[in-house]
Amino acid sequence: MGYKIPGWMWLACGIIMSVYSQIVNSSTENNMMPFFYVGLFFLAIGIFKIVVSVITNPKVKVAKQSIKEDSSSTENNFKIIYCPSCKSKTYSSYRHCQNCGFKLN
Repeated sequence: MGYKIPGWMWLACGIIMSVYSQIVNSSTENNMMPFFYVGLFFLAIGIFKIVVSVITNPKVKVAKQSIKEDSSSTENNFKIIYCPSCKSKTYSSYRHCQNCGFKLN
């Protein structure tokens, strides 16, 4: 129930609605101005949500760096070995070869 629509989605919907309403309004005699204003409103919401998310989440770059550090530390714990049966690469922590199923340990 707590689904949140991301800011980029608001921006996309606002741009599409505003541009399409202007195209239809210029090619026909229909009054599409309310849709244009709703599109601008969606644009404003999208910009607001993106600005707020950038201000409140400065830790995104730090989190990405820590993930890279964690993945490098796990790579050092697992050595690549070759299966004696099919000669494919696999990790030393695996009990069976992923390619042929040969028991490694």
